[in-house]
Amino acid sequence: MLTIRTGEVVTDLSKPCNFFLYWFSRESGRSFYYFFWRGLPTYLAGWLIFGIEFGASWLALAGFLGCLILGAMSGIAFRVLLNLVAFWLLEARAVIVLGLTTAQFFSGNYLPVAFFPAWLYALASWLPFNGMINAPAQIFLGKLSGGPLLAVLALQMGWLIVLIIVVLLLTAIATRRVVVQGG
Repeated sequence: MLTIRTGEVVTDLSKPCNFFLYWFSRESGRSFYYFFWRGLPTYLAGWLIFGIEFGASWLALAGFLGCLILGAMSGIAFRVLLNLVAFWLLEARAVIVLGLTTAQFFSGNYLPVAFFPAWLYALASWLPFNGMINAPAQIFLGKLSGGPLLAVLALQMGWLIVLIIVVLLLTAIATRRVVVQGG
């Protein structure tokens, strides 16, 4: 959003790579960094100090990592989608804050999804936000395995494909004619 508002997006669009893939790779690197330099040390400290262990079997570790990667990729695609609004609105912060708040609510960041009423739980389970926090946590705790785990991974993959297609379509529409303020 900030590069669009300042006009620096012109340099991003003139790079010899896909605009979406450029931002996707930057955000993927950031997620990778946070996982290794924030997530793992926190988990290791909890393991050493409090004896916190991996709740699922070690075979479920692959499902957890797959769900975590798909969730991170969906989160990145969703954030790029929200930031694309800045191509049409000069001040897109309100839309972005609303979108991120909605995502955090339905992902279980504010309140665990298990505490939702049945109708809201069913809705949250089908949204792409479920795979960003709730599903990896459920796998980590050993509450999701087998067929339901594969169903969650398939749903996450489907949402990731949908989000990427929408982002690519909107990026193509938005970049047809870019008007930079002041010129």
